[in-house]
Amino acid sequence: MKRFIDLSDQIIEGTKEFAFYDTTIDKFLEFQGVQTWETMEEFMKDYDGDDMERFTKLIPENWPNNA
Repeated sequence: MKRFIDLSDQIIEGTKEFAFYDTTIDKFLEFQGVQTWETMEEFMKDYDGDDMERFTKLIPENWPNNA
């Protein structure tokens, strides 16, 4: 199962970042060598799969720059 993980202030204080964790394989997911993103647009640029909606629907509507 894929999970949205809010990493805000965890890596760099004062920034909002997120990642996706796969509970089936017990690992954070990586796309194009990237594991964290600040905006949905950044994620969409790096995503290289065929079911983007599976991930984008997990991003909260109130996430900054989420349009």
